Amino acid sequence: MLTGCNAIASSLLESDMLYGDELDSYSLTPSSYDLIIRGNDAYALGNYDEAVDLYTQSIELDPTDSIGYLNRGLAYYQLGYFDVAIDNFNQAKEFDPDD
Repeated sequence: MLTGCNAIASSLLESDMLYGDELDSYSLTPSSYDLIIRGNDAYALGNYDEAVDLYTQSIELDPTDSIGYLNRGLAYYQLGYFDVAIDNFNQAKEFDPDD
C-alpha cells in the first residue's frame, strides 16, 4: 500500500484529471509523454482520428521518440491508411532499431 506523497501521486496519475478536458483550460504545455497517454486513451475508445492528432502533437515535441510513430501507425492502420501506417512503423524502427 502506498502512503504519503506516493499515494497522492499515484491517485493523480490514475485519475482523469490529468487527461480530461480540464487540462485544456490551463496554460500548461503537455509533454510528449502526456500526449502519448492521451492518444492511448483516445485509441482505446476507438477515437482513432483524435489519437492520430495527439500522437502527431507528441512527435512534433519529440521527433525522435519511436513510440509516437509506432502508436500513430497503429491508429492509421485502424483507419485503413495502410501505406501511411507502414511509413510510421518504418520511422519508429529507424529511431529504435532494437525494439
